[in-house]
Amino acid sequence: MLRLLFTPRWLARSLLGVVLLAACVGLGVWQWDRAQATLDSEHAALEVPVQVIDLAPAGTDLPGESVGRPVFATGSYTAPPLYVSNRALDGRKGFWVLSPLELSDGSQVAILRGWLPEVVEVPTGNVEVTGVMQPYENFYSGSTAKNGVIVSMTRDEIVAAWGEDVRAGIVNLSSQDPAFPGDPLPVPSTVQPGGVGFPLQNFFYALQWLIFAGFVVFFWWRWIGIDLRDLDRGKEAP
Repeated sequence: MLRLLFTPRWLARSLLGVVLLAACVGLGVWQWDRAQATLDSEHAALEVPVQVIDLAPAGTDLPGESVGRPVFATGSYTAPPLYVSNRALDGRKGFWVLSPLELSDGSQVAILRGWLPEVVEVPTGNVEVTGVMQPYENFYSGSTAKNGVIVSMTRDEIVAAWGEDVRAGIVNLSSQDPAFPGDPLPVPSTVQPGGVGFPLQNFFYALQWLIFAGFVVFFWWRWIGIDLRDLDRGKEAP
């Protein structure tokens, strides 16, 4: 077999096989790297804050792809807040403070400003905020507000308090400029951005090139087997 491999014809065939094999593997790796780069860029895009009006439509529930996305907004705390009862922070029971932020287009978005140990008046005024979008809560949906205190951040409760022009979802506050004396303590976000679809096209291209590489090896081995068999037959012939 070694003598056959070192013939000029088989040296040329083997060199061609190595070139084709390297090309197929290289193209497969390139397509896989493109798939990973696409994933990384899409994940990075999800981490860039966007305007809340781009993710939170009015009069409906929050779209699934908006959950966990960082957002920013400029507006004014005007209407009285809602206080969400029986919420704990560091083992202490208290209230979450939910304020409507009036935006430049006249719509409002619910801002989860943080936690307080008791129901007290919170500051109002013009602010710039950043935060993370989270969906409405869906438990105790039949409850009603009593003196501004609610038990669940449902869409019905929020719309009943502030009107139909409230945008979908709730912004869990991350930062606020300016900060006010007596601001509630921040509440850690518990939601994650929605998943990014895997780039199947690049994956299948990568798989395709690896299959082609397998064909190169198979046909090289098959071809040399045929030549060896023909060589053996020639030796056996009288």
